[in-house]
Amino acid sequence: MLNTLLDATREKPERGVVTLIGPPQEGKNHAGYEYARSRSLPALTWNVAGDPEEEMGGHPLKDEHKREVVYSDPVAITTLKRKYGLSDTDPYLLILDELDKARRDNLTNLLSLLNPEQRAIRHYTLPVGSVILCLMNEPQTPMLEPLLARLLIVDWPRSQEARIGALPGTVRYIAQVVLKPITVKFPARPLTSGSLFKLEAWFDLPAFWTDDELKKVVVRGLFPEQATSEILAKLTEAAPVGDAVAWVRKVRPQTLADKLIGVLSSIESREERHQVLTALCEREKNDETGEIKRFWKVFLSTPDAAGLVGMDAAGQEKGRLALMKALSESK
Repeated sequence: MLNTLLDATREKPERGVVTLIGPPQEGKNHAGYEYARSRSLPALTWNVAGDPEEEMGGHPLKDEHKREVVYSDPVAITTLKRKYGLSDTDPYLLILDELDKARRDNLTNLLSLLNPEQRAIRHYTLPVGSVILCLMNEPQTPMLEPLLARLLIVDWPRSQEARIGALPGTVRYIAQVVLKPITVKFPARPLTSGSLFKLEAWFDLPAFWTDDELKKVVVRGLFPEQATSEILAKLTEAAPVGDAVAWVRKVRPQTLADKLIGVLSSIESREERHQVLTALCEREKNDETGEIKRFWKVFLSTPDAAGLVGMDAAGQEKGRLALMKALSESK
Protein backbone atom coordinates (compact mmCIF):
# COMPACT_ATOMS: atom_id res chain seq x y z
CA MET A 1 0.00 0.00 0.00
CA LEU A 2 2.72 2.54 0.99
CA ASN A 3 4.66 1.85 -2.20
CA THR A 4 1.52 2.49 -4.26
CA LEU A 5 0.88 5.78 -2.44
CA LEU A 6 4.45 7.01 -2.81
CA ASP A 7 4.67 5.97 -6.47
CA ALA A 8 1.42 7.81 -7.16
CA THR A 9 2.51 11.02 -5.40
CA ARG A 10 5.94 10.86 -7.02
CA GLU A 11 4.25 10.66 -10.42
CA LYS A 12 1.78 13.44 -9.59
CA PRO A 13 2.62 15.61 -6.54
CA GLU A 14 -0.84 17.20 -6.81
CA ARG A 15 -2.17 14.08 -5.06
CA GLY A 16 -0.75 15.24 -1.71
CA VAL A 17 2.28 14.51 0.44
CA VAL A 18 2.11 11.06 2.05
CA THR A 19 2.42 11.50 5.84
CA LEU A 20 2.69 8.51 8.17
CA ILE A 21 1.23 9.13 11.62
CA GLY A 22 1.66 6.77 14.56
CA PRO A 23 3.51 6.09 17.82
CA PRO A 24 7.33 6.12 18.06
CA GLN A 25 9.31 2.99 17.20
CA GLU A 26 6.66 1.51 14.91
CA GLY A 27 8.76 1.46 11.73
CA LYS A 28 7.76 4.67 9.94
CA ASN A 29 11.34 5.58 9.00
CA HIS A 30 12.11 1.96 8.16
CA ALA A 31 9.13 1.81 5.80
CA GLY A 32 10.43 4.89 3.99
CA TYR A 33 13.89 3.38 3.57
CA GLU A 34 12.39 0.11 2.36
CA TYR A 35 10.53 2.03 -0.34
CA ALA A 36 13.69 3.91 -1.33
CA ARG A 37 15.64 0.65 -1.67
CA SER A 38 12.89 -0.90 -3.78
CA ARG A 39 13.01 2.06 -6.16
CA SER A 40 16.83 2.49 -6.13
CA LEU A 41 16.49 5.97 -4.64
CA PRO A 42 18.80 7.51 -2.04
CA ALA A 43 16.84 8.35 1.14
CA LEU A 44 17.60 11.52 3.09
CA THR A 45 16.05 12.01 6.54
CA TRP A 46 15.65 15.58 7.75
CA ASN A 47 14.59 16.14 11.36
CA VAL A 48 12.60 19.31 10.84
CA ALA A 49 12.08 19.85 14.57
CA GLY A 50 15.79 20.10 15.31
CA ASP A 51 17.12 22.75 12.93
CA PRO A 52 17.10 26.51 13.55
CA GLU A 53 14.69 28.41 11.34
CA GLU A 54 17.47 30.26 9.48
CA GLU A 55 19.19 26.98 8.58
CA MET A 56 15.98 25.61 7.13
CA GLY A 57 15.14 28.70 5.14
CA GLY A 58 18.75 29.46 4.19
CA HIS A 59 21.19 32.11 5.40
CA PRO A 60 20.95 35.50 3.63
CA LEU A 61 24.07 36.24 1.56
CA LYS A 62 25.12 39.14 -0.67
CA ASP A 63 25.82 38.31 -4.31
CA GLU A 64 29.26 38.93 -5.80
CA HIS A 65 28.33 42.51 -6.65
CA LYS A 66 26.92 43.05 -3.14
CA ARG A 67 23.75 44.48 -4.62
CA GLU A 68 21.32 41.63 -4.09
CA VAL A 69 20.57 39.17 -1.32
CA VAL A 70 20.51 35.45 -2.08
CA TYR A 71 19.92 32.57 0.32
CA SER A 72 21.98 29.48 0.99
CA ASP A 73 20.46 26.05 0.43
CA PRO A 74 19.07 24.30 3.54
CA VAL A 75 22.06 23.07 5.55
CA ALA A 76 20.55 19.66 6.34
CA ILE A 77 19.93 18.89 2.67
CA THR A 78 23.34 20.04 1.43
CA THR A 79 25.04 18.01 4.19
CA LEU A 80 23.10 14.88 3.28
CA LYS A 81 23.68 15.35 -0.45
CA ARG A 82 27.41 15.65 0.14
CA LYS A 83 27.35 12.56 2.37
CA TYR A 84 25.70 10.47 -0.36
CA GLY A 85 27.54 12.07 -3.27
CA LEU A 86 24.40 13.38 -4.97
CA SER A 87 24.43 15.96 -7.75
CA ASP A 88 21.91 18.80 -7.98
CA THR A 89 19.77 16.77 -10.40
CA ASP A 90 19.82 13.34 -8.71
CA PRO A 91 16.32 12.45 -7.45
CA TYR A 92 15.86 11.06 -3.94
CA LEU A 93 13.34 10.29 -1.22
CA LEU A 94 13.22 13.17 1.25
CA ILE A 95 11.89 12.05 4.64
CA LEU A 96 10.70 14.96 6.80
CA ASP A 97 10.72 13.55 10.33
CA GLU A 98 9.12 14.82 13.57
CA LEU A 99 6.64 17.02 11.70
CA ASP A 100 4.39 17.32 14.75
CA LYS A 101 7.21 18.70 16.94
CA ALA A 102 8.58 21.36 14.60
CA ARG A 103 8.31 25.02 15.56
CA ARG A 104 5.87 27.25 13.69
CA ASP A 105 8.65 29.11 11.84
CA ASN A 106 10.12 25.81 10.67
CA LEU A 107 6.74 24.59 9.44
CA THR A 108 6.16 27.86 7.61
CA ASN A 109 9.44 27.29 5.78
CA LEU A 110 8.17 23.90 4.64
CA LEU A 111 4.97 25.18 3.04
CA SER A 112 6.61 26.02 -0.29
CA LEU A 113 8.54 22.72 -0.28
CA LEU A 114 5.28 20.78 0.17
CA ASN A 115 3.48 22.81 -2.50
CA PRO A 116 3.29 20.65 -5.66
CA GLU A 117 3.81 23.65 -7.93
CA GLN A 118 6.91 24.87 -6.07
CA ARG A 119 8.74 22.04 -4.32
CA ALA A 120 11.26 24.62 -3.15
CA ILE A 121 12.66 26.46 -0.14
CA ARG A 122 13.88 29.89 -1.20
CA HIS A 123 16.52 29.19 -3.92
CA TYR A 124 16.61 25.42 -3.39
CA THR A 125 14.32 23.29 -5.61
CA LEU A 126 13.78 19.57 -5.13
CA PRO A 127 15.20 17.60 -8.11
CA VAL A 128 12.68 16.29 -10.64
CA GLY A 129 11.65 12.71 -9.85
CA SER A 130 12.10 13.10 -6.10
CA VAL A 131 9.37 12.22 -3.63
CA ILE A 132 8.59 13.53 -0.13
CA LEU A 133 7.47 11.41 2.82
CA CYS A 134 6.51 13.07 6.11
CA LEU A 135 6.54 11.31 9.49
CA MET A 136 4.81 12.34 12.69
CA ASN A 137 3.42 11.18 16.02
CA GLU A 138 -0.05 12.24 17.10
CA PRO A 139 0.24 16.02 17.62
CA GLN A 140 -0.30 17.35 21.12
CA THR A 141 -1.36 20.80 19.87
CA PRO A 142 -3.30 21.98 16.80
CA MET A 143 -1.25 22.09 13.60
CA LEU A 144 -1.09 24.78 10.93
CA GLU A 145 -4.06 24.49 8.58
CA PRO A 146 -1.99 25.42 5.48
CA LEU A 147 0.37 22.58 6.38
CA LEU A 148 -2.40 20.02 6.91
CA ALA A 149 -3.96 21.05 3.61
CA ARG A 150 -0.87 19.77 1.80
CA LEU A 151 -0.77 16.36 3.48
CA LEU A 152 -2.25 12.95 2.74
CA ILE A 153 -2.24 11.42 6.22
CA VAL A 154 -1.92 7.64 6.63
CA ASP A 155 -2.08 5.75 9.94
CA TRP A 156 0.95 3.60 10.74
CA PRO A 157 1.14 0.72 11.31
CA ARG A 158 -1.63 -0.05 8.83
CA SER A 159 -2.85 -3.10 10.77
CA GLN A 160 -2.04 -5.19 13.84
CA GLU A 161 -1.27 -8.17 11.59
CA ALA A 162 1.27 -6.19 9.58
CA ARG A 163 2.76 -4.80 12.77
CA ILE A 164 3.35 -8.24 14.26
CA GLY A 165 4.38 -9.74 10.92
CA ALA A 166 7.23 -7.23 10.61
CA LEU A 167 8.83 -8.49 13.84
CA PRO A 168 11.47 -11.23 13.98
CA GLY A 169 9.87 -14.67 14.17
CA THR A 170 11.53 -15.40 17.49
CA VAL A 171 9.47 -12.74 19.29
CA ARG A 172 6.19 -12.85 17.37
CA TYR A 173 4.62 -15.21 19.89
CA ILE A 174 5.41 -12.66 22.61
CA ALA A 175 4.02 -9.82 20.52
CA GLN A 176 0.69 -11.61 20.06
CA VAL A 177 0.26 -11.51 23.84
CA VAL A 178 1.75 -8.19 24.92
CA LEU A 179 1.21 -5.82 21.97
CA LYS A 180 -2.11 -4.02 22.23
CA PRO A 181 -3.78 -2.70 19.05
CA ILE A 182 -2.98 0.91 18.21
CA THR A 183 -5.68 3.48 17.56
CA VAL A 184 -4.24 6.46 15.73
CA LYS A 185 -6.05 9.78 15.99
CA PHE A 186 -5.59 12.11 13.04
CA PRO A 187 -5.13 15.86 13.57
CA ALA A 188 -8.28 17.93 13.08
CA ARG A 189 -8.43 19.49 9.64
CA PRO A 190 -11.00 21.60 7.81
CA LEU A 191 -12.88 20.53 4.70
CA THR A 192 -11.41 22.67 1.91
CA SER A 193 -11.66 22.87 -1.85
CA GLY A 194 -7.94 22.05 -1.93
CA SER A 195 -8.71 18.56 -0.64
CA LEU A 196 -11.20 18.10 -3.47
CA PHE A 197 -8.59 19.11 -6.05
CA LYS A 198 -6.18 16.55 -4.55
CA LEU A 199 -8.87 13.89 -4.64
CA GLU A 200 -9.60 14.62 -8.30
CA ALA A 201 -5.90 14.10 -9.08
CA TRP A 202 -6.31 10.45 -8.01
CA PHE A 203 -9.10 9.76 -10.51
CA ASP A 204 -6.74 8.94 -13.38
CA LEU A 205 -5.04 6.19 -11.35
CA PRO A 206 -6.85 2.90 -12.22
CA ALA A 207 -5.96 1.34 -8.85
CA PHE A 208 -7.90 4.09 -7.08
CA TRP A 209 -11.15 2.74 -8.54
CA THR A 210 -10.35 -0.98 -8.30
CA ASP A 211 -8.74 -1.09 -4.82
CA ASP A 212 -11.32 -0.19 -2.17
CA GLU A 213 -8.72 -0.10 0.61
CA LEU A 214 -6.57 2.37 -1.34
CA LYS A 215 -9.63 4.52 -1.95
CA LYS A 216 -10.45 4.57 1.79
CA VAL A 217 -6.87 5.47 2.72
CA VAL A 218 -6.78 8.36 0.24
CA VAL A 219 -10.16 9.77 1.30
CA ARG A 220 -9.41 9.48 5.02
CA GLY A 221 -6.00 11.02 4.41
CA LEU A 222 -7.38 14.10 2.66
CA PHE A 223 -10.61 14.89 4.49
CA PRO A 224 -11.99 15.33 8.01
CA GLU A 225 -13.02 12.05 9.60
CA GLN A 226 -16.72 12.95 9.70
CA ALA A 227 -16.84 13.52 5.93
CA THR A 228 -15.20 10.29 4.75
CA SER A 229 -18.28 8.02 4.71
CA GLU A 230 -20.32 10.40 2.56
CA ILE A 231 -17.40 11.00 0.18
CA LEU A 232 -16.80 7.26 -0.24
CA ALA A 233 -20.50 6.76 -1.01
CA LYS A 234 -20.37 9.48 -3.66
CA LEU A 235 -17.26 7.91 -5.18
CA THR A 236 -19.08 4.60 -5.50
CA GLU A 237 -21.69 6.38 -7.59
CA ALA A 238 -19.08 8.21 -9.67
CA ALA A 239 -16.83 5.20 -10.31
CA PRO A 240 -16.31 4.17 -13.94
CA VAL A 241 -18.51 1.17 -14.65
CA GLY A 242 -16.04 -1.57 -15.50
CA ASP A 243 -17.77 -4.66 -14.15
CA ALA A 244 -21.46 -3.90 -14.68
CA VAL A 245 -22.61 -6.88 -12.60
CA ALA A 246 -20.50 -5.80 -9.62
CA TRP A 247 -21.69 -2.22 -10.11
CA VAL A 248 -25.41 -3.07 -10.09
CA ARG A 249 -24.97 -5.09 -6.88
CA LYS A 250 -23.66 -2.21 -4.78
CA VAL A 251 -24.71 1.22 -6.06
CA ARG A 252 -27.50 3.16 -4.41
CA PRO A 253 -31.04 3.26 -5.90
CA GLN A 254 -30.59 6.89 -6.93
CA THR A 255 -27.51 5.94 -8.95
CA LEU A 256 -29.37 3.03 -10.54
CA ALA A 257 -32.10 5.42 -11.64
CA ASP A 258 -29.56 7.83 -13.08
CA LYS A 259 -27.26 5.38 -14.87
CA LEU A 260 -28.87 1.95 -15.37
CA ILE A 261 -30.30 2.65 -18.83
CA GLY A 262 -26.95 4.01 -20.03
CA VAL A 263 -25.04 1.08 -18.52
CA LEU A 264 -27.35 -1.50 -20.11
CA SER A 265 -27.21 0.34 -23.43
CA SER A 266 -23.39 0.23 -23.42
CA ILE A 267 -23.41 -3.59 -23.21
CA GLU A 268 -23.49 -5.21 -26.64
CA SER A 269 -23.71 -8.81 -25.45
CA ARG A 270 -27.28 -9.91 -24.80
CA GLU A 271 -25.98 -12.56 -22.38
CA GLU A 272 -24.02 -9.99 -20.34
CA ARG A 273 -27.03 -7.68 -20.23
CA HIS A 274 -29.07 -10.59 -18.91
CA GLN A 275 -26.43 -11.19 -16.20
CA VAL A 276 -26.73 -7.56 -15.06
CA LEU A 277 -30.53 -7.77 -14.83
CA THR A 278 -30.29 -11.12 -13.02
CA ALA A 279 -27.95 -9.57 -10.45
CA LEU A 280 -30.43 -6.74 -9.98
CA CYS A 281 -33.28 -9.24 -9.50
CA GLU A 282 -31.26 -11.06 -6.83
CA ARG A 283 -30.57 -7.80 -5.07
CA GLU A 284 -34.27 -6.91 -5.21
CA LYS A 285 -35.23 -10.23 -3.58
CA ASN A 286 -32.78 -9.68 -0.69
CA ASP A 287 -33.58 -5.98 -0.27
CA GLU A 288 -34.52 -5.14 3.32
CA THR A 289 -34.96 -1.41 2.77
CA GLY A 290 -37.67 -1.66 0.11
CA GLU A 291 -35.89 0.90 -2.08
CA ILE A 292 -34.55 -1.60 -4.61
CA LYS A 293 -37.94 -3.34 -4.75
CA ARG A 294 -39.60 -0.01 -5.52
CA PHE A 295 -37.00 0.85 -8.16
CA TRP A 296 -37.34 -2.53 -9.91
CA LYS A 297 -41.16 -2.34 -9.94
CA VAL A 298 -41.13 1.18 -11.38
CA PHE A 299 -38.47 0.30 -13.97
CA LEU A 300 -40.47 -2.65 -15.31
CA SER A 301 -43.73 -0.73 -15.35
CA THR A 302 -42.37 2.34 -17.17
CA PRO A 303 -42.28 1.61 -20.93
CA ASP A 304 -40.44 4.82 -21.69
CA ALA A 305 -37.62 3.60 -19.41
CA ALA A 306 -37.16 -0.14 -19.94
CA GLY A 307 -38.21 0.16 -23.58
CA LEU A 308 -35.47 2.66 -24.42
CA VAL A 309 -32.52 0.51 -23.38
CA GLY A 310 -30.14 0.25 -26.33
CA MET A 311 -31.38 3.41 -28.07
CA ASP A 312 -29.17 6.33 -29.08
CA ALA A 313 -28.07 9.00 -26.59
CA ALA A 314 -31.26 11.01 -27.04
CA GLY A 315 -33.42 7.94 -26.44
CA GLN A 316 -31.42 6.95 -23.37
CA GLU A 317 -31.84 10.43 -21.90
CA LYS A 318 -35.59 10.29 -22.57
CA GLY A 319 -35.74 6.94 -20.76
CA ARG A 320 -33.70 8.24 -17.84
CA LEU A 321 -35.97 11.25 -17.38
CA ALA A 322 -39.08 9.08 -17.61
CA LEU A 323 -37.70 6.73 -14.97
CA MET A 324 -36.74 9.57 -12.62
CA LYS A 325 -40.23 11.07 -12.98
CA ALA A 326 -41.96 7.73 -12.38
CA LEU A 327 -39.84 7.09 -9.27
CA SER A 328 -40.66 10.53 -7.92
CA GLU A 329 -44.40 9.97 -8.42
CA SER A 330 -44.27 6.51 -6.81
CA LYS A 331 -43.31 7.81 -3.36
